[in-house]
Amino acid sequence: MNECILLLGSNLGDKKNMLIQAITLIESRIGFITSQSKFLDNEAVEFDSAHAFINVAIKIKTDFSPIKLLLEIKQIEKNLGREKDSSQTNGYEDRIIDIDIVTFNSIIYHTNDLQIPHIKHIKERAFSKQLIIGL
Repeated sequence: MNECILLLGSNLGDKKNMLIQAITLIESRIGFITSQSKFLDNEAVEFDSAHAFINVAIKIKTDFSPIKLLLEIKQIEKNLGREKDSSQTNGYEDRIIDIDIVTFNSIIYHTNDLQIPHIKHIKERAFSKQLIIGL
């Protein structure tokens, strides 16, 4: 089984409920959750927004490969109403749901579509580091 840390965020609509729905889908479609951080309210990072975020980190066990995990996460985001990924918009914007792979075991994996570990969450974003420590 692979151990992964995922970071989830939402800053539109019923944010906490959206995160709970995403966590439920992750557990039913990807793997089981071994730990979860507290929910954290914070301002948008790397873009201006009038809408604050709620974020949460989860640690999961899965049989999926990194690419299969990414594809399933993107499908969950789409199922929950996310229309565009930040790779399509060339930047960050408000979003109903965002799920990032922060770590996958201890591998280093870099492609155009996926960067593991997610350096910004591990080294640059204070809210991410706070959530990951809480796992």
